Amino acid sequence: MIEGGSRVEDAAFYAAELARAGIDFVSVSKGGKFEDAKQPRVGEAAYPYTGPSGLECMPTVFVDAEAALSRGDCDVVGAARQSLAEPWSPNE
Repeated sequence: MIEGGSRVEDAAFYAAELARAGIDFVSVSKGGKFEDAKQPRVGEAAYPYTGPSGLECMPTVFVDAEAALSRGDCDVVGAARQSLAEPWSPNE
């Protein structure tokens, strides 16, 4: 979500190269940025997950872990931000 930044294709390339080099585990994460977040109302705290970068990293309507496991795309799924934001979402 950062203009000129890395994309999922870049992460896939580097993960594959690291796997060929013997790495067993790759952790990929992205987060919300204050720079593109909505301006908070007076008296409210800024929240970095209200702009494009935050919405991209915490999609509250998509849960892809089960599908990825079913397809064999991965052996295990770790979830953090989404689970903290909506702990019930994997069950929906």
